[in-house]
Amino acid sequence: SPPPPYHLTPPRSPTPWSGPYAASKAALHSLSQTLAMELRPLGINVLSVAPGGVRSQIAAKCAPDVPFPPDSLWAGYRDAVIKRVMTSAGGRSITCEQFAARIVREALREGWWVGRYRFVMTAPPAGFFKVLAWLPRSFVLWIMWRVVGGKAKGQ
Repeated sequence: SPPPPYHLTPPRSPTPWSGPYAASKAALHSLSQTLAMELRPLGINVLSVAPGGVRSQIAAKCAPDVPFPPDSLWAGYRDAVIKRVMTSAGGRSITCEQFAARIVREALREGWWVGRYRFVMTAPPAGFFKVLAWLPRSFVLWIMWRVVGGKAKGQ
């Protein structure tokens, strides 16, 4: 009999100020699962990766350029948006080299069976998101807003 699934369900916990990014990741998870089924007859395995926090220059180079017109409804949240953008480069994140090593290790790990889908989370806060996957959605969204949403200036 085949071993149990590596991970029961990908964490679907978007954070405030990252809607397009979260939507694109959700689409990739769905595409990966579909490809795993469709490629099964060809013996091709699919590895879907949720990288978590990986230190790179992407956030540092992009965050200062986040545009906020003065009349934007969200102008008061600019600090929270910048903080969200910079989170991936935070203290608990891993280096690009560590990330690459973990992905190679997962891809080469024994235990693949034909056409099987594997989902991996490589860096902090992976454990936090694994717990969130089991909680009621409305509670998760409330937590995410409290942790990441921030307060508008002047409130």
